[in-house]
Amino acid sequence: GNIVHNLGTIGPHELEPPDWAVRFDANIARALEEGDVHYLTQNGADALLRMAHPSLDHYVPLLVCAGAGQDLAVRSIFTGWQNTSISMRCVAFA
Repeated sequence: GNIVHNLGTIGPHELEPPDWAVRFDANIARALEEGDVHYLTQNGADALLRMAHPSLDHYVPLLVCAGAGQDLAVRSIFTGWQNTSISMRCVAFA
């Protein structure tokens, strides 16, 4: 979970996630499902990544899993948002 993890921008549960968070979550989901490891690893300077992860401690584990499962199919098994800027997307490699 936590494809988007920016605690500095959290808001009330009833608000919609900001556009940048929705776009980042969708871009990462697409890259994972298409096996686009290049997108995942080469966008370190991307503005959406900097917004989604002010520090990379919650992003790097995804890279490890994506690398280990690069020959496996990926699907989202849970999606949702918590406090507007925390994506709870969880993916499975199988």
